[in-house]
Amino acid sequence: MNRITSQYVLFGCVLLLLATNIARTGWIAGLLPLLAPFAWLWVFALDRKELAVHVALNKYSETPRSTSPALNTIALCMSASWLIAPVFVFMGEWLNYFFATIASGDSLTYFVLRAGLTEELLKFSAVLLVIKYLAPGAIKHPADGIILACASAMGFAAYENIFHNLHLFEMDSGAIKAYMLGAFIRVPLHALYSALWGAALGIATFTRGPHRYMVLTAGLFAAIFTHGLWDTLAQSKSGWIFAMMIVLYGFFWYGYLLLRYKVATIEMTTSTTSGDNHE
Repeated sequence: MNRITSQYVLFGCVLLLLATNIARTGWIAGLLPLLAPFAWLWVFALDRKELAVHVALNKYSETPRSTSPALNTIALCMSASWLIAPVFVFMGEWLNYFFATIASGDSLTYFVLRAGLTEELLKFSAVLLVIKYLAPGAIKHPADGIILACASAMGFAAYENIFHNLHLFEMDSGAIKAYMLGAFIRVPLHALYSALWGAALGIATFTRGPHRYMVLTAGLFAAIFTHGLWDTLAQSKSGWIFAMMIVLYGFFWYGYLLLRYKVATIEMTTSTTSGDNHE
Protein backbone atom coordinates (compact mmCIF):
# COMPACT_ATOMS: atom_id res chain seq x y z
CA MET A 1 0.00 0.00 0.00
CA ASN A 2 1.56 3.28 -1.11
CA ARG A 3 1.65 6.43 1.00
CA ILE A 4 -1.21 8.20 -0.77
CA THR A 5 -3.48 5.18 -0.39
CA SER A 6 -2.50 4.86 3.28
CA GLN A 7 -3.39 8.49 3.85
CA TYR A 8 -6.81 8.03 2.27
CA VAL A 9 -7.40 4.93 4.41
CA LEU A 10 -6.49 6.88 7.54
CA PHE A 11 -8.82 9.76 6.69
CA GLY A 12 -11.54 7.31 5.72
CA CYS A 13 -11.36 5.56 9.09
CA VAL A 14 -11.68 8.89 10.90
CA LEU A 15 -14.72 9.87 8.83
CA LEU A 16 -16.27 6.46 9.49
CA LEU A 17 -15.81 6.89 13.25
CA LEU A 18 -17.28 10.38 13.08
CA ALA A 19 -20.26 9.21 11.05
CA THR A 20 -20.86 6.35 13.48
CA ASN A 21 -20.80 8.74 16.41
CA ILE A 22 -23.21 11.15 14.70
CA ALA A 23 -25.59 8.29 13.92
CA ARG A 24 -25.51 7.24 17.57
CA THR A 25 -25.80 10.63 19.26
CA GLY A 26 -27.19 13.04 16.67
CA TRP A 27 -25.57 15.95 14.86
CA ILE A 28 -25.21 18.30 17.84
CA ALA A 29 -23.67 15.81 20.28
CA GLY A 30 -21.68 14.27 17.44
CA LEU A 31 -20.03 17.46 16.17
CA LEU A 32 -19.96 19.73 19.23
CA PRO A 33 -17.06 17.81 20.82
CA LEU A 34 -14.95 18.66 17.76
CA LEU A 35 -15.53 22.40 17.97
CA ALA A 36 -12.93 23.17 20.66
CA PRO A 37 -10.13 20.92 19.28
CA PHE A 38 -10.51 22.36 15.77
CA ALA A 39 -10.60 25.93 17.09
CA TRP A 40 -7.43 25.35 19.11
CA LEU A 41 -5.86 23.59 16.14
CA TRP A 42 -6.04 26.87 14.27
CA VAL A 43 -4.41 28.67 17.20
CA PHE A 44 -1.57 26.18 17.62
CA ALA A 45 -0.91 24.66 14.23
CA LEU A 46 -1.99 26.67 11.22
CA ASP A 47 0.45 29.08 9.59
CA ARG A 48 -0.18 32.76 10.21
CA LYS A 49 1.83 35.93 10.91
CA GLU A 50 3.03 35.96 14.52
CA LEU A 51 4.60 39.40 14.77
CA ALA A 52 2.20 40.65 17.46
CA VAL A 53 3.10 37.92 19.94
CA HIS A 54 6.77 38.22 19.03
CA VAL A 55 6.71 41.93 19.82
CA ALA A 56 4.88 41.22 23.08
CA LEU A 57 7.66 38.86 24.13
CA ASN A 58 10.25 41.44 23.03
CA LYS A 59 13.05 38.91 23.20
CA TYR A 60 14.70 38.88 19.80
CA SER A 61 16.07 41.41 17.37
CA GLU A 62 14.65 39.60 14.36
CA THR A 63 11.18 38.23 13.69
CA PRO A 64 11.20 34.42 13.62
CA ARG A 65 10.06 32.82 10.40
CA SER A 66 6.41 31.78 10.42
CA THR A 67 6.40 28.39 8.74
CA SER A 68 4.01 25.51 8.93
CA PRO A 69 3.95 21.95 7.57
CA ALA A 70 1.48 21.11 4.83
CA LEU A 71 -2.14 21.14 5.94
CA ASN A 72 -2.36 17.51 4.83
CA THR A 73 0.41 16.54 7.27
CA ILE A 74 -1.26 18.42 10.11
CA ALA A 75 -4.52 16.59 9.35
CA LEU A 76 -2.66 13.26 9.26
CA CYS A 77 -1.17 13.82 12.73
CA MET A 78 -4.53 14.79 14.15
CA SER A 79 -6.26 11.82 12.52
CA ALA A 80 -3.58 9.30 13.52
CA SER A 81 -3.75 10.41 17.14
CA TRP A 82 -7.53 10.12 17.08
CA LEU A 83 -7.34 6.53 15.79
CA ILE A 84 -4.50 5.38 18.05
CA ALA A 85 -6.06 6.91 21.19
CA PRO A 86 -8.41 3.98 22.00
CA VAL A 87 -5.47 1.56 22.05
CA PHE A 88 -3.49 3.62 24.54
CA VAL A 89 -6.54 4.42 26.66
CA PHE A 90 -7.26 0.70 26.87
CA MET A 91 -3.64 0.03 27.81
CA GLY A 92 -3.89 2.69 30.50
CA GLU A 93 -6.96 1.03 31.95
CA TRP A 94 -5.32 -2.38 31.74
CA LEU A 95 -2.15 -1.13 33.46
CA ASN A 96 -4.02 0.95 36.03
CA TYR A 97 -3.44 -1.54 38.87
CA PHE A 98 0.24 -1.83 37.89
CA PHE A 99 0.64 1.95 37.97
CA ALA A 100 -1.13 2.15 41.34
CA THR A 101 1.19 -0.53 42.73
CA ILE A 102 4.30 1.33 41.59
CA ALA A 103 2.98 4.63 42.95
CA SER A 104 2.26 3.10 46.39
CA GLY A 105 -0.16 5.87 47.24
CA ASP A 106 1.92 8.73 45.80
CA SER A 107 -0.48 10.72 43.60
CA LEU A 108 2.21 12.44 41.54
CA THR A 109 3.87 9.16 40.56
CA TYR A 110 0.50 7.63 39.72
CA PHE A 111 -0.65 10.45 37.45
CA VAL A 112 2.76 10.79 35.79
CA LEU A 113 2.43 7.13 34.78
CA ARG A 114 -1.33 6.88 34.25
CA ALA A 115 -1.92 10.16 32.42
CA GLY A 116 1.45 11.61 31.45
CA LEU A 117 3.21 8.50 30.20
CA THR A 118 0.33 6.85 28.34
CA GLU A 119 -1.15 9.98 26.76
CA GLU A 120 2.08 11.68 25.74
CA LEU A 121 3.47 8.48 24.25
CA LEU A 122 0.20 8.11 22.37
CA LYS A 123 0.48 11.56 20.83
CA PHE A 124 4.18 11.09 20.11
CA SER A 125 3.62 7.73 18.41
CA ALA A 126 0.99 9.29 16.13
CA VAL A 127 3.46 11.95 14.91
CA LEU A 128 6.21 9.35 14.58
CA LEU A 129 3.92 7.19 12.44
CA VAL A 130 3.17 10.12 10.14
CA ILE A 131 6.71 11.43 9.66
CA LYS A 132 8.19 7.94 9.24
CA TYR A 133 5.65 6.30 6.95
CA LEU A 134 2.87 8.58 5.74
CA ALA A 135 4.68 11.88 5.14
CA PRO A 136 8.46 11.43 5.36
CA GLY A 137 10.40 14.67 5.41
CA ALA A 138 7.42 16.59 6.80
CA ILE A 139 9.63 18.32 9.38
CA LYS A 140 11.52 20.85 7.29
CA HIS A 141 12.23 23.29 10.14
CA PRO A 142 12.64 22.63 13.89
CA ALA A 143 9.45 24.56 14.71
CA ASP A 144 7.46 22.09 12.60
CA GLY A 145 7.88 19.53 15.39
CA ILE A 146 5.86 21.77 17.73
CA ILE A 147 3.11 22.27 15.16
CA LEU A 148 2.72 18.55 14.44
CA ALA A 149 2.79 17.73 18.17
CA CYS A 150 -0.02 20.23 18.80
CA ALA A 151 -2.02 18.75 15.91
CA SER A 152 -1.64 15.29 17.41
CA ALA A 153 -2.70 16.67 20.80
CA MET A 154 -5.88 18.09 19.28
CA GLY A 155 -6.61 14.70 17.73
CA PHE A 156 -6.43 13.11 21.16
CA ALA A 157 -8.58 15.88 22.62
CA ALA A 158 -11.20 15.22 19.93
CA TYR A 159 -11.25 11.53 20.84
CA GLU A 160 -11.42 12.35 24.52
CA ASN A 161 -14.36 14.72 23.98
CA ILE A 162 -16.35 12.27 21.88
CA PHE A 163 -15.73 8.97 23.61
CA HIS A 164 -15.17 10.02 27.21
CA ASN A 165 -17.26 13.11 27.74
CA LEU A 166 -20.58 12.41 26.05
CA HIS A 167 -22.25 12.87 29.42
CA LEU A 168 -21.35 16.56 29.15
CA PHE A 169 -23.84 17.02 26.35
CA GLU A 170 -27.05 16.53 28.28
CA MET A 171 -27.34 20.33 27.88
CA ASP A 172 -28.03 21.13 31.53
CA SER A 173 -26.26 24.07 33.14
CA GLY A 174 -23.65 21.92 34.89
CA ALA A 175 -22.83 20.10 31.65
CA ILE A 176 -22.40 23.34 29.74
CA LYS A 177 -20.09 24.76 32.42
CA ALA A 178 -18.01 21.58 32.38
CA TYR A 179 -17.77 21.69 28.59
CA MET A 180 -16.68 25.33 28.55
CA LEU A 181 -14.09 24.68 31.26
CA GLY A 182 -12.71 21.80 29.23
CA ALA A 183 -12.75 23.80 26.01
CA PHE A 184 -10.66 26.63 27.46
CA ILE A 185 -8.39 24.68 29.82
CA ARG A 186 -8.26 20.91 29.30
CA VAL A 187 -8.13 20.94 25.48
CA PRO A 188 -5.32 23.51 25.04
CA LEU A 189 -3.37 21.93 27.89
CA HIS A 190 -2.93 18.82 25.75
CA ALA A 191 -1.11 20.93 23.17
CA LEU A 192 0.90 22.83 25.78
CA TYR A 193 2.22 19.54 27.18
CA SER A 194 3.00 18.05 23.77
CA ALA A 195 4.77 21.18 22.55
CA LEU A 196 7.64 20.19 24.87
CA TRP A 197 8.41 16.95 23.09
CA GLY A 198 7.42 18.53 19.77
CA ALA A 199 10.19 21.09 20.15
CA ALA A 200 12.61 18.33 21.09
CA LEU A 201 11.54 16.30 18.05
CA GLY A 202 12.04 19.27 15.75
CA ILE A 203 15.50 19.98 17.15
CA ALA A 204 16.49 16.29 17.19
CA THR A 205 15.60 15.99 13.51
CA PHE A 206 18.44 18.38 12.70
CA THR A 207 20.88 17.07 15.34
CA ARG A 208 23.53 14.47 14.57
CA GLY A 209 24.77 11.64 16.75
CA PRO A 210 23.53 10.40 20.13
CA HIS A 211 22.68 13.92 21.26
CA ARG A 212 19.47 13.77 19.22
CA TYR A 213 18.16 10.95 21.42
CA MET A 214 19.12 12.83 24.57
CA VAL A 215 17.20 15.89 23.37
CA LEU A 216 14.15 13.82 22.45
CA THR A 217 14.19 11.91 25.76
CA ALA A 218 14.43 15.17 27.71
CA GLY A 219 11.46 16.61 25.81
CA LEU A 220 9.32 13.54 26.39
CA PHE A 221 10.20 13.44 30.08
CA ALA A 222 9.32 17.13 30.50
CA ALA A 223 5.94 16.63 28.80
CA ILE A 224 5.13 13.48 30.79
CA PHE A 225 6.04 15.06 34.12
CA THR A 226 4.20 18.32 33.41
CA HIS A 227 1.08 16.42 32.39
CA GLY A 228 1.19 14.27 35.51
CA LEU A 229 1.83 17.28 37.75
CA TRP A 230 -1.23 19.14 36.47
CA ASP A 231 -3.49 16.10 36.85
CA THR A 232 -2.19 15.63 40.39
CA LEU A 233 -2.96 19.23 41.34
CA ALA A 234 -6.40 18.93 39.74
CA GLN A 235 -7.39 16.31 42.30
CA SER A 236 -7.08 18.80 45.16
CA LYS A 237 -10.04 20.78 46.50
CA SER A 238 -7.84 23.39 48.15
CA GLY A 239 -8.36 27.02 47.22
CA TRP A 240 -4.62 27.62 47.41
CA ILE A 241 -3.96 24.81 44.97
CA PHE A 242 -6.62 26.19 42.63
CA ALA A 243 -4.96 29.62 42.72
CA MET A 244 -1.60 28.01 42.02
CA MET A 245 -3.08 26.16 39.05
CA ILE A 246 -4.31 29.43 37.55
CA VAL A 247 -0.80 30.87 37.80
CA LEU A 248 0.66 27.63 36.45
CA TYR A 249 -1.71 27.70 33.48
CA GLY A 250 -0.51 31.19 32.58
CA PHE A 251 3.08 30.03 32.98
CA PHE A 252 2.41 27.14 30.58
CA TRP A 253 1.22 29.59 27.94
CA TYR A 254 4.18 31.90 28.40
CA GLY A 255 6.52 28.92 28.29
CA TYR A 256 4.91 27.67 25.10
CA LEU A 257 5.27 31.04 23.36
CA LEU A 258 8.84 31.43 24.51
CA LEU A 259 9.70 27.87 23.45
CA ARG A 260 8.16 28.31 20.02
CA TYR A 261 10.10 31.48 19.29
CA LYS A 262 13.34 30.11 20.68
CA VAL A 263 12.99 27.12 18.37
CA ALA A 264 12.25 29.48 15.47
CA THR A 265 15.42 31.40 16.34
CA ILE A 266 17.41 28.14 16.28
CA GLU A 267 15.86 27.48 12.89
CA MET A 268 17.03 30.86 11.60
CA THR A 269 20.54 30.29 12.97
CA THR A 270 20.91 26.86 11.39
CA SER A 271 19.48 28.13 8.09
CA THR A 272 21.97 31.00 8.08
CA THR A 273 24.98 28.82 8.88
CA SER A 274 24.27 25.62 6.98
CA GLY A 275 21.45 26.23 4.56
CA ASP A 276 18.07 24.55 4.31
CA ASN A 277 19.47 21.04 4.00
CA HIS A 278 20.46 19.88 7.48
CA GLU A 279 20.80 16.20 6.73
